[in-house]
Amino acid sequence: MKIYGFIPARMASTRLPGKPLKKILNKTMLSHVYEKSKLFSGWSILSVCTCDNIIKKFCKKNKYPFVMTSKKHKTGTERCNEAAQSLTQDFDLIINVQ
Repeated sequence: MKIYGFIPARMASTRLPGKPLKKILNKTMLSHVYEKSKLFSGWSILSVCTCDNIIKKFCKKNKYPFVMTSKKHKTGTERCNEAAQSLTQDFDLIINVQ
């Protein structure tokens, strides 16, 4: 089974701006989510989907795969949907990791 996981991340959260890169126990929230998600061995691909260049730079630095999306999305689900539409191969499951 081919499974693609998307972790939506954006800096402009209304409740907690900059949330993905906020530190929790000396590690960013995005790192916690990505590293814990990677423990699942069933992923064919796991990547971050974002509209922010600062998250893009963070992903490149940490060697996290990422997909750039539009800034127009209001939810992580919309962001994941756009990223999923750009896939060039078929997957049995596409998971929105929150």
